[in-house]
Amino acid sequence: TWHNELYVKEASKKVKNVIHMKQEDGEWMTTPPFGYHKVQKKGAELVIDPNNASVVKRIFQMYVDGYGILQIARTLTRENILTPSRSLHEYRLKNGIDDKNKYTDCWNDSCIRRILKNETYLGTLILHKGECVKIRGKYQKLPREKWKVFEHHHEAIIDENLFRICQEKLESKKVRSKRKRKIYENIFHGLLYCADCNSLLKPSKTTKDIREGNTHYYCSTYQKQGKTVCSSKSVTDQQLKKAVTIFLKRCRDVYKLS
Repeated sequence: TWHNELYVKEASKKVKNVIHMKQEDGEWMTTPPFGYHKVQKKGAELVIDPNNASVVKRIFQMYVDGYGILQIARTLTRENILTPSRSLHEYRLKNGIDDKNKYTDCWNDSCIRRILKNETYLGTLILHKGECVKIRGKYQKLPREKWKVFEHHHEAIIDENLFRICQEKLESKKVRSKRKRKIYENIFHGLLYCADCNSLLKPSKTTKDIREGNTHYYCSTYQKQGKTVCSSKSVTDQQLKKAVTIFLKRCRDVYKLS
């Protein structure tokens, strides 16, 4: 066994050395972000995909124009704009690559936010954001000063001014949401799922709910993507407690009879 472990460690070191060498040369090694394709020449080169790049530009412009992230996602879904996962799936099939990865036709908030934060659209390549210290170890994020940054690496899709405005807006929203955030005790958290789409039901409290000591649970898919994907529905904390109480009383009565 010690011989096998030694072999695995040596192989791991060699792979890491190759990866570090490619990173030092500024070579893109993973799937390119939405809006780009990778061309294999001397090194992996990023080239703009005009159709998807126009969607990326539209997302940035919509956000600057005052559209919310969820609103942008719902608009793109409603207009049947290809999502990054669907676009990649079709690109691979077109190029004769068998692709069995899952894809979605619905845009969501995390996808829009990821695009808005991605510095690749400035023409900047950033590598070595994190690493695994041990074999099969946990991935650890590295501080920015340890990243390998290559400016003007490829053609930009978004100009610096538009990108900067979006980052400032995202940062201001983040600070505002942190101020508003309150932690409430929630005994049903993570236990409730939508009967239609099987998504998690998420708790939400209005001012009236806080006053009455109640909580509403809503379908997370409906909250993120709207009625085009799932229907509007909710259940309250009080209704759930009442249902659980009735169930426990029935269990007690059955136990007494037996």
